[in-house]
Amino acid sequence: MTLLAKSAQGKGGPDAIFAYSDMANKRAAEVGRENITNATLGTFLNAEGKVLTLKTVEESMHGLDFAESVNYAPLKGLPEYTKAVIDAAFGEYRPAGYIAAVASPGGTGALHNAFYNYLNPGDVAITTNYCWGNYRTMLREMDCTLETFPTFEGEHFNVKACLDKAEEIASRQQTVFMVLNTPAHNPTGYSVSDSEWDEIIAGLTKIAENGKNNVVLVVDVAYIDFAGKGGRGFLQKFSNLPANFLTLVAFSLSKGYTLYGYRLGALIAVSSSAEVIAEFEQATAASSRATWSNCNRAAMMVMCDFAAHADKKAAFKAEQAALSQQLVKRAEIFNTEAKACGLVTLPYKAGFFVMVPTKSIEAAKEAAAILREQDIFLVPLGQGLRVALCAIVEEKVTGLAEKINDAVKKAENKH
Repeated sequence: MTLLAKSAQGKGGPDAIFAYSDMANKRAAEVGRENITNATLGTFLNAEGKVLTLKTVEESMHGLDFAESVNYAPLKGLPEYTKAVIDAAFGEYRPAGYIAAVASPGGTGALHNAFYNYLNPGDVAITTNYCWGNYRTMLREMDCTLETFPTFEGEHFNVKACLDKAEEIASRQQTVFMVLNTPAHNPTGYSVSDSEWDEIIAGLTKIAENGKNNVVLVVDVAYIDFAGKGGRGFLQKFSNLPANFLTLVAFSLSKGYTLYGYRLGALIAVSSSAEVIAEFEQATAASSRATWSNCNRAAMMVMCDFAAHADKKAAFKAEQAALSQQLVKRAEIFNTEAKACGLVTLPYKAGFFVMVPTKSIEAAKEAAAILREQDIFLVPLGQGLRVALCAIVEEKVTGLAEKINDAVKKAENKH
């Protein structure tokens, strides 16, 4: 017997990433966290397995007026916050056009509002075949589906497959809705290059100008603060596009501000049309009211604090850059050792994760099981293993590539 509505039946079940994280935590309780390698979650951790936080953020948070920080925030977010989050997202690469932001609970909330307001029930969204699995989960909630195209062609983004898929969707529904998680893609660490962006935008513009289709491009920039210098440069390319080509940027404070559990972000819209931006603000704020109502005022106030005080902002940016550099060092160790031992990884540019491809889903699961016997915990995702470099310090990164390589070889020989 079930009391669930038909639309709710059959959904849910264990989340693969959190399931493997739970295995790691259980083992840590048995043998000590220092004796395992837990590279499962996309959280920046220190040697003790605790979340690495930014002191500037902590100090700002502690300095807030408590009564003000616990009050309700406006549906769209504090006006100072929406301005600050636009500045934070684009930096010096703000595109020309009309721009507006609506606060959301993290990047997930931003994506929710994008999906809900720009897809009809039964519509399809498209993204890369290596992607964050929660896209599919969120779309299912809205009676929509996710279809994918091959992420890579050799060492580069597969622009042809991307645009071929967009053309296919254009023949089936009015709005071509594409999600690209870049820079510092989860789970591969790839960043779409400027020349690749030029081709993608040109191809999508051609679709928008065909007289039949609209284009909504969602750029998930959850990891942009770890993309290195110039990682935001591509954002200027969204200037002066056709009015029926809407760019939505899903921004999060989880990673770059180490405010994971505070659940704050924003959906930012860029358009050449004031009318399109006005309807974006109205519809997105209404969706916010109908789901979570409003967002975390305290986290908004921290960003506003940095925006209002140049000295605090400078200290924060310096600390954020130092955190990013730690990740760079971890990645350099892993990728250098991977190359030396012959471990194949997907093209990596920056970010929290490296992806090790396997010949099959079964081989990925088997390799993860072999590594668990050595108290090394990775997440098998499809035909590959995701390595969360953000979660392991340099000492534990050293030697890891060779162990993964041995496990993958054994698993692939078996499957």
